Amino acid sequence: MAAVDKEKGDQVPATTRRGSRWGLMLVLLLVLGAGGGGGAFYLNDMHGGDRADRKPTSHYLALQPELVVNFRDAGRVRYLQAGLELMAYEPRALDAAKEHMPVIRHELLMLLSDQEFETLIGSEGKEALRIEAREIVRDLLAERANHHEIEDVFFTSFVMQ
Repeated sequence: MAAVDKEKGDQVPATTRRGSRWGLMLVLLLVLGAGGGGGAFYLNDMHGGDRADRKPTSHYLALQPELVVNFRDAGRVRYLQAGLELMAYEPRALDAAKEHMPVIRHELLMLLSDQEFETLIGSEGKEALRIEAREIVRDLLAERANHHEIEDVFFTSFVMQ
């Protein structure tokens, strides 16, 4: 059955009028869906995307006061003052380090006092010492604190005389 266009007085087939309404609704739904998807993509990208893509946050703990040791070098007494910081991605690893700080300080003092002056003059010796200090701290916390991971140890000051 045909519908009558009131302005022109023409008869318009009913299927054409009904079909254009469905087409308009389909276009409207597609535009809204695309806008919503684009907005969600933009917001996800703006807030850093997937968590797997984000770099973990580094947390630091300074050993205070700085470590000071003396050691012998060719009959002379030498001194080493070293500032160290522990780095971890999980704050609870640093909480475990705080809890066991007396043991950590003791082991690091023993490590530093066993060094030779000539070895520590170059950057290679300092880097080897840093790696050894990291391994000592990791081993201590693995043994005493149920494997809380310290990622690294850094020297923040290093003075020898």
